[in-house]
Amino acid sequence: MPLVFVYGTLMRAGANHSVLARLGGTFAGYATTREPWTLVDLGPYPALVRARDGAPAATTRVTGEVWTIGDRALRELDAFEGCPELYTRERIAVLVESTSDDERTGDDARRGGAPARRDLTPRDVRAFVYLLAGRPPASARVIASGRYTAAGTPLPDGAAPAALTRSTKRRPRRRRP
Repeated sequence: MPLVFVYGTLMRAGANHSVLARLGGTFAGYATTREPWTLVDLGPYPALVRARDGAPAATTRVTGEVWTIGDRALRELDAFEGCPELYTRERIAVLVESTSDDERTGDDARRGGAPARRDLTPRDVRAFVYLLAGRPPASARVIASGRYTAAGTPLPDGAAPAALTRSTKRRPRRRRP
């Protein structure tokens, strides 16, 4: 089964995580990209871009989650992500750091239980990731930490370039009487 690295609204705390759940995704672990990338906040959701693709030059290793997903579900996830118009799907190297919150914090051991996995050395795997297909809009802000912490915007119909355009337009200011 394919592995997918998610770094934004599809993560467990994200506004669109229910999509992964509906598609039968299984959490495989917390992960960090092996190579530095540029992570930008597009407003309703983030995007991973290469610096040469018109993104600001700041790069860092990006953190997220790795999920296993079936081949058919992967095609459905492509549709949700607006692939290939808004995002493209590529394989990249990621380091899977742990498979549970307990392993990251040592909570199992504090509760008297044995940790599920004793060797916490990151595993190097290749996972699919969704990269922004075009140039980020001028309104995109670099997330220098490499960690998207917002919940993002729920997307009942999936990601689409039109939704991004709507979200980046500035609202007119109201004049006070």
